[in-house]
Amino acid sequence: MMPKLKMQLFTKATTIVSLLFLAYTLNCFAGSSSDKLTSVIALQRLDGDEAGTASGTVLITKDSSVQEFHVSVAGVPQGSPAGGLAVFIGAAPYDTNNFIFVNTLDGPGETGTWSLDLVGEKSAPVQLGVDDVEALTNRFVMIADVSSNAYLQTIIPEFVEKPAKVGYRAHVRMTIPDPAPSPKAKGIVNIRLDGKKGTSFVQTRCRGLSAGNSYCMWIVDYVGKAVDPCLGPKTPNGEFLSTSDTAKGEQIAIGAVLNDHARIDQEAGRFIKIIDEFGQVHMWARIPGHP
Repeated sequence: MMPKLKMQLFTKATTIVSLLFLAYTLNCFAGSSSDKLTSVIALQRLDGDEAGTASGTVLITKDSSVQEFHVSVAGVPQGSPAGGLAVFIGAAPYDTNNFIFVNTLDGPGETGTWSLDLVGEKSAPVQLGVDDVEALTNRFVMIADVSSNAYLQTIIPEFVEKPAKVGYRAHVRMTIPDPAPSPKAKGIVNIRLDGKKGTSFVQTRCRGLSAGNSYCMWIVDYVGKAVDPCLGPKTPNGEFLSTSDTAKGEQIAIGAVLNDHARIDQEAGRFIKIIDEFGQVHMWARIPGHP
């Protein structure tokens, strides 16, 4: 009986060791896959160029062996870049004197696209001027030509293991003030953040506004904050629609990147308000964050 008992114990011990080895191996693979960090964000046109067509993306990744920096640009009008396009990185927007030249972009391709791909082994590519790409968090990226004409800009967000989990969708109904200049108005704000692509979509739709006024949308710290009056066309039917899509190179709102906001979740807690040409508030809503 003893030999048989010893054999059973040996078999059980072998099984336990095999299971422990399997668990360790799976854990190692899981750990290695989660080592990769990513920062991705849409490039957006400068204030005053809301009607342009340029757009693009900045994608930065790192793991234990490689750190990469990728930029893609599309929609720049043919013939407009003086001497081509280049990537610059700085600590503040618009201040071209303090931006550091990174590299020129390859292009334009057959479809009018431009690109830059930099790779460093176990550290950031030397052109970035930092030892680790995570040091670029909150830095401004600008796409400009050799004559310092800027086309696009953005802010590098934090690095995360799973960018998709940063994304979310939300909608919120708008509120009318008391007293209400448009007492029958109703509105809704739809928000979408695509974490994998680094793009934000914001749509504000209103109806029942007082007819005959010009309306515009602002994002502000508080509803009563003074802003410039609207200069848009009159609204004969009391309807208003505003859409911003950073995937198309649009800023979330005028001045958003200048105020360190390149993604809609960075606007969470602030207010969208609809005003007329006299600065009067007709509707407002608080921007929701990630649920």
